[in-house]
Amino acid sequence: MNTYNAFRPHFDTKTFVKPESLFFPIYSWTWNDYLTEDGIKEQIDEFVTRGIKNLYVIPISKSFRPHNMRVRLSPDYMTNDFLKLFHFAVDYGRKNDLSFWLYDEDAWPSASCGGKVVQSCPELIQKEISYKKVSLTSSVPYYGSDKNFLAAFLDGRRISLPFQTNTDCEITVYFINERHAFNNPYPDILDPRTADLFLTLTHEKYALEFGNEFADVFPCVFIDEPNLAPYPWTQSLDEEFTKKYGYDLKNFLPSIFDEECTDEAGIRARIDYRNCIADLLVKNFYMKIST
Repeated sequence: MNTYNAFRPHFDTKTFVKPESLFFPIYSWTWNDYLTEDGIKEQIDEFVTRGIKNLYVIPISKSFRPHNMRVRLSPDYMTNDFLKLFHFAVDYGRKNDLSFWLYDEDAWPSASCGGKVVQSCPELIQKEISYKKVSLTSSVPYYGSDKNFLAAFLDGRRISLPFQTNTDCEITVYFINERHAFNNPYPDILDPRTADLFLTLTHEKYALEFGNEFADVFPCVFIDEPNLAPYPWTQSLDEEFTKKYGYDLKNFLPSIFDEECTDEAGIRARIDYRNCIADLLVKNFYMKIST
């Protein structure tokens, strides 16, 4: 069966009268409890009775939201026993004319393998640009010893370090911050190593489980809401930005955060920053997982 007949340039009467499964809605099947072959068969039988033709499984493990979404998924996500039961569900569903898409994450957002990407390589934790106000005392030098320091500004102007004034003042310090927005640690998807590790821990395990049938079994892969911080940072950003645009992004960090910026150079830096992030996202994440 040609899964992509929907995109044929001509109208097919037979397909219109008896549509292929691609033309039907696809349903989310949440796995968040104890899994057994009998329980899986019972639910699939009900799906078939109700005329459902397309499914994808969303596994939700105990670690996803342990404080406000308590679940009992067992076997745990991506264990051998989990994969065997998933394989059983797909085989039984296909015998009953159900088509499966592959959902590639423990709940959401995609790219973390339920936190295993960062657990395997802690330096891949997602990063963002943050800032804070620092009060300085006159005649006391400031050395910028903050962890992951990027730059410091006084009245909108970048200052050189060590910095010292004859009067008390307040400066704005910009730094790289590790972002912990989810219960499971989420990786930096701008770093190409994240996509490589994510594919190894998730897609390649499914491919190994299904062998040569993998491409035929799953016509589509559902990747769900890969996440970026509001002001993302990655280890290659500084070098990539300078190479692409010919100036130092760190000179314009206040403009990056100023949505009402009217300075022409600041506006250009805001645009260049977002374009650079988009380029890195496409090159280092989406192009890798789509090939």
